[in-house]
Amino acid sequence: MCCGGADVGATASVLTGTNRAQYIHQEIEAVNLSNIKAGTADALPVTLSFWVRSNLAGNYSVNLYKNNNGTNERVIGATYNISAAEASANEWVHRTITFPGDTNALGVFALNVNRGYRVSFILESGSDFTEDLTNWTSRGAGTAAPAAYVDDGHDVNFSQTANASIRFTGVQLEFGSIATPFEILPWTDHENDCLRYYEVLDGLVEGTYAYSGTTGFATWHFKKRKRNNPTITLVASNDTLSTVLTDSALIYAAPGYAYFGDGSIADAEITWN
Repeated sequence: MCCGGADVGATASVLTGTNRAQYIHQEIEAVNLSNIKAGTADALPVTLSFWVRSNLAGNYSVNLYKNNNGTNERVIGATYNISAAEASANEWVHRTITFPGDTNALGVFALNVNRGYRVSFILESGSDFTEDLTNWTSRGAGTAAPAAYVDDGHDVNFSQTANASIRFTGVQLEFGSIATPFEILPWTDHENDCLRYYEVLDGLVEGTYAYSGTTGFATWHFKKRKRNNPTITLVASNDTLSTVLTDSALIYAAPGYAYFGDGSIADAEITWN
């Protein structure tokens, strides 16, 4: 499980107050985590490795958060450091964090296409969201704060530091306690993975024209089957959605010309909740 990278910049005094939070997160489908045996005595650790580059020294928090079925929220956190020398040089550094397996029965999640874990890189947090997250901790349903709380070792105020910048690349989450070199895959593989969650139509999908008293139809066959039935955003089309499946969407016009316009979107991303 990996991602390419992210780049964040800040101007001074963007966020204030004890309930502020700034973070970058990645959702991971539960079906991709079946081997970790979460919620059992045999739960496996997972290891997060990444390259980071920032001109702001300090201790940064990163956490794993689980809320697969809307209840039994679980979270664990850790910190990594960027030294003053590394920040001054603004150089790339490699960091590795191993999270122990969650052996508590509340840590189990359904092996479905919803979120298994959320990985959150914390840039800033108010005191409302910070506490000791050295071990897996439970949260009540519906009480998750932004970024699922923050380890109290975090001491960076990113948004309140003028011209602060941070970049991540080579992010990889693996089963076990050993970090292996980042797996570089062909771009076509990454594109294919992305299409499972999000697709923008390039061009038109033309259907039939319906005269008065009749109905015309158009079907958009997706390049790749989606994670679940996607949300469709129609562009330049006044037609009506009829059926949306993981592999296609159907619209109709009555009467009129049925078509999906260039730039229409099929969105099956795992949403924040």
